[in-house]
Amino acid sequence: MTTPAETRKRIVQASVRLFAQQGVGATTTRHIAAEARIAEGTIYRHFPSKEALADAIFLEHYLPFADALDRLQQGAATAAARMGALVGHFYAAFDRDRDLFSYLLLGPRAATMRLPPGTVTPVSVLRRVVEGARAEAPARFPAGGAALVTALVLGMILQPAEAVALGELPGPLADQAAPVVGGILRVLGLEGEDRP
Repeated sequence: MTTPAETRKRIVQASVRLFAQQGVGATTTRHIAAEARIAEGTIYRHFPSKEALADAIFLEHYLPFADALDRLQQGAATAAARMGALVGHFYAAFDRDRDLFSYLLLGPRAATMRLPPGTVTPVSVLRRVVEGARAEAPARFPAGGAALVTALVLGMILQPAEAVALGELPGPLADQAAPVVGGILRVLGLEGEDRP
């Protein structure tokens, strides 16, 4: 007999797969039930709605991912080393669970809009590293504020993940980490700095 915890896990795994492949909006509870091989009503014993399910999955994984990134960047001595550690962690997460990574970081993240101000997120951790790079090399830091530069760097991290997901680049994504970090360091004016 399947326990409630096992059923919940199947619902979550099926949802992540479907949300990553077709988005939350296009996924119905009927799709999730079919993918999880359960009755549709079973979903509502664990989650009050599809949106609550999507938010629960997002928050159960997104915030711990941010905490792991934060610990990594705190353990590195330079902005270049911090950036290398972050990119490595992003790419290891993609290689470990492409669907979850895609749901959390490549698709729309409406749940982030409902987070309390000051919540540590992957983007806020990345922004702190970008701000640290500006402090280390202010004369070489690109024009534009830290928010714009963070958005550019995030794009440099996520676009290769999307390219691997679409089959445009070969995997594993970790193989792309060194050239991506090199490009980011050039953008940040840290070219030639020591990396991990």
